[in-house]
Amino acid sequence: MKNIKTIAKKELSFYFNTPTGFIILGIFGALVNFLAIRDILIRDQADLIPIFSILPWLLLVMVAVISARSFAEEKKSGTFEVLMTLPLKLQEIVLGKFVGLKILSGLTVLSLLPTIIAVFMLGRPDPGVIVASLLAAFLFAQTLVAIGMFISTTSKNTLSAVFVSIIVFFLVMIIGSPLITDQFPRFLRSIFFFISPMARYQNMAQGVIDLKDVTYFISVIVAFLYLSIEQLKRNR
Repeated sequence: MKNIKTIAKKELSFYFNTPTGFIILGIFGALVNFLAIRDILIRDQADLIPIFSILPWLLLVMVAVISARSFAEEKKSGTFEVLMTLPLKLQEIVLGKFVGLKILSGLTVLSLLPTIIAVFMLGRPDPGVIVASLLAAFLFAQTLVAIGMFISTTSKNTLSAVFVSIIVFFLVMIIGSPLITDQFPRFLRSIFFFISPMARYQNMAQGVIDLKDVTYFISVIVAFLYLSIEQLKRNR
């Protein structure tokens, strides 16, 4: 546990000992709050349903950038070999980096708090829906982080990891959409819908916290963290 905390702190220190983390949070927070407030003013309705519907697409780019760096940057800078020779278990390295990025991605989701507070001041939103939507956003972001970290373990540089992550994230997000499912037989549609993280996210964002959806997100996260560990074993 101590080693995991140390690696998590090291991962976070890159972002918050330099302006990088503050720039990411600032840009993301400014964009998401601007879009949310603009929608409230246009619709003249104090709710957050529209912003939570586009939040995954904003997370797509942000998570692709931060997760791509996790291992690909280590390889590019030459510190990956040093990391692999340290007296650390591979699961400690992977979990440590995941915890650090989970905190960073969680902070980006929480950057929506100013608008949430404003909505409660202006209207009477359903607290249950907002809590469920925030939980959905946290789990969705963590799922993308786990997938992005695995992609990073297979990449030699950060740029290629970002590029591949964006493509994979995009495919993952549209796999359960009618744009894709309508092209296939009904039995395949149900499969696509079942494996679609966006479908799970949308269910929770409606205010329904289903144990099946939570279990799905956790299972995908665990699966890709395991794949990252296995990939590192091959690189060691």
